[in-house]
Amino acid sequence: MFSINLDYEHDETDNYSVIHKTLKNLRRIVRVFKYSSVKNSILQKFVFEQESKELILMFDIKTRWNSLIPMIERFLRVKDCIRKALLDLNLINLYNDIDFTILNNLIVILKPLEIGILELSKADINILQAE
Repeated sequence: MFSINLDYEHDETDNYSVIHKTLKNLRRIVRVFKYSSVKNSILQKFVFEQESKELILMFDIKTRWNSLIPMIERFLRVKDCIRKALLDLNLINLYNDIDFTILNNLIVILKPLEIGILELSKADINILQAE
């Protein structure tokens, strides 16, 4: 197993708890917008101004490893819109609990794994070709 350098002065178990806490806070924010059409419409107003289209926040499935990456990427893509929407809703304290360094590090770590696993899952591939 590899360890993640999070620039914290903690041991490995503390790193896992920091990651777990950040993902828990991320899921809480996604849940706020996912299960409330009123709050989501406020968010989509800001997203449409930034992206010229609506982008719905994605919620991961804890038993599927490949749903975490799209959730984090979508969140990071519209993080400024989320901040504005949470500010309008007086829920900005949820946004302040997110550690964006950890989310960016998770993407850097998980993206190459995703690419490798997707290549290895093809029917006509072997390990030498996937490398």
